[in-house]
Amino acid sequence: MIGVFVLKYVFGIRELDNMYSGVLRPGSLIVIAGHPGSGKTTFAITISYSNALNGLKTLYITLQEDKFKLYSVMKDLGIYLEEVERKGLFKFVNIPISLDIKNSIDWINRLIEEYKPHIVVIDSINALLTGVEEKDQRAWLQNFFYGLLQREKGLTILIAELPYGYDRLKLGSIEFVADAIFVLKHSIEGSTLVRTIEVRKVRGSPSTLVEFPFAILTGVGLKVYPPPYLEEIPIEGEEILVPFRILREKGCHHIHKGFVIYYAQPPDARSRLPYVILLGFLIYHGMKALVITYNYPESMVKTFILGILTRSGLSREICEKFIDENIVVKAINPYAYSISQIYAIELNMVEREINRSKIDFIVFDDVGVISTRGFNYLIHLANQLLIFKKYGLIVLRIGSIVDDFNYRANSLVSDIVFKYHYGMGGEIFGARLHFWRRGMFNPTILSQDEMNSLVEELNEMLREKISLKQ
Repeated sequence: MIGVFVLKYVFGIRELDNMYSGVLRPGSLIVIAGHPGSGKTTFAITISYSNALNGLKTLYITLQEDKFKLYSVMKDLGIYLEEVERKGLFKFVNIPISLDIKNSIDWINRLIEEYKPHIVVIDSINALLTGVEEKDQRAWLQNFFYGLLQREKGLTILIAELPYGYDRLKLGSIEFVADAIFVLKHSIEGSTLVRTIEVRKVRGSPSTLVEFPFAILTGVGLKVYPPPYLEEIPIEGEEILVPFRILREKGCHHIHKGFVIYYAQPPDARSRLPYVILLGFLIYHGMKALVITYNYPESMVKTFILGILTRSGLSREICEKFIDENIVVKAINPYAYSISQIYAIELNMVEREINRSKIDFIVFDDVGVISTRGFNYLIHLANQLLIFKKYGLIVLRIGSIVDDFNYRANSLVSDIVFKYHYGMGGEIFGARLHFWRRGMFNPTILSQDEMNSLVEELNEMLREKISLKQ
């Protein structure tokens, strides 16, 4: 008999525990449904294993799974069932599918009575319901599952198979009495396999999020990627003086923490200026930055930044030390993930570096690679930027101009826009920089000479501030 103390169950997945922990109460019934190979068993085992690590016992009853194969697959995901089994916290039982329904139910009852689990997993309910034709017998079976651990105040998890091409459950009254129903799906987005969890029902949860991607990762297990979402628009942070005299004279005296800066440029004429601007802020204000790159490896970005710094005349050793102390570079392959996954991965990176490195700036280079992925991209981007504003972070987004929609969409969510042109300007061939800040009546233009002065000002800051530190 489970003790009278109140049990606390977990999903074992941080994001789900944050959103839906209220549904895992003693006596709850959870349904995990999905197509074959969608990750249902992995999800159920993740819950079981995570609670076993907290000292709660799971009885895992299957009519289909091979024990050796299951334990081996789970071990690859960082789930060590043999260890918790040795401690008496996990019991695997395979019921012969040849048993009739009455004998199967009797067997399950005996196992529960002998083992006294806190969690019972049935994998899958379809196998038990197959062949049960009589309406009264089927209703009795459904009522049995609902009351399975009610008397013991435990947690019941039922796994249900959905045929390919169907997303309707046919579990009768079980769907009505279930406290939560999670449906696992997979589809193709471009050339990427995208797994999603649809939350069809969750009692006691205020969350309005109904679908989000997930992945099954070696050594990690099941990882979910809820899109960043913020219900309230945060206010902007404190004023930060713009360190470049020429920009102050052009009408941009200061920015605020939480500002978004967008630097747009032709894909065949990419400028070093966005990193010059970034380095000016870092050096003048003693800030730190996280650079997330989509197109280049981390080492190449650091080499590029090093080239800008060493032009000031400072030694390579001093410049490398500055980079190591003030800039963190991370690379993401944008073609390996969905948009929701990319933004969730980025948010995790940012939160980690806020705690570890105390960053003030986030740089995204090159956003043109992912900003062509439709309206869904813009929705996720807007929510992500609101979260960064809440954290008081300054965001610099560097992007190639792929098309007019791409440029306007990125400008729409930005507080400052730089647009770099290279080519004929009237009768003169050269570069110019279109510049606009929120609050300005009209945009302005920086000439090639004025852009060169940004580089000169950066070099002066480097020689003055970094040399003084040395």
